Amino acid sequence: SLPKRCGEKIATELTSKSVPLSANQAVKMGAVDDILCRSADGFGDAVLANVAKIEIGLEKELQRKADHVSDDFVLEISRCRQKELQKMQESFANDTYNTKRQKFVYKE
Repeated sequence: SLPKRCGEKIATELTSKSVPLSANQAVKMGAVDDILCRSADGFGDAVLANVAKIEIGLEKELQRKADHVSDDFVLEISRCRQKELQKMQESFANDTYNTKRQKFVYKE
């Protein structure tokens, strides 16, 4: 959120005064991380290049996480999933639950 990025004082000033802000000013105050492109002509290429960088970083992070997952962890997640699905099936078969769900959905 803006207060977290810029601080409460700057965020309040920006939102209450509604003053235009340049890209350079936004970077300096922390409202944005970086300026992607400074010209309209290169914007599309800049977006594609940035997406490619993010994608590579994401793939590396996912692989890093996958390398640290143990078989025990996978089994435990599977057990939890089965337990949760069983509880959901019990709930859906319960008339009291279904009555409450219908009243909630249809605002009765």
